[in-house]
Amino acid sequence: MSTERTSSSITEIPAAAEPGFAPVHPGAVLAEAISEGLHLTVAETARRIGISRQMIHDILAGRRAVNAETALRFERLGAATAPLLLRLQDEYDLAQARASLRDQLAAIEPARAV
Repeated sequence: MSTERTSSSITEIPAAAEPGFAPVHPGAVLAEAISEGLHLTVAETARRIGISRQMIHDILAGRRAVNAETALRFERLGAATAPLLLRLQDEYDLAQARASLRDQLAAIEPARAV
């Protein structure tokens, strides 16, 4: 389990999803860090990092992905490190793709080395 420093507290966040559990969207981590750790509103967060309140709401609700630019903005704010947010997003995206492509992936015959 990795330790990520947020604000003046340390938050334990798994580097990868536990077996049997779905990966968490980075918005869930950010929601907790922003409201409980930094004690900021969505409006104040949006003002400080220069993106719209709607985009913040969408990220926190898991409806929008965190990209490199937004990850850097949240990192500068002190919510979480950019690498952590991007790893969480990658794990989440892979899990979503794996679930939606389950049947197609099962139909692919793996190549064998000769």
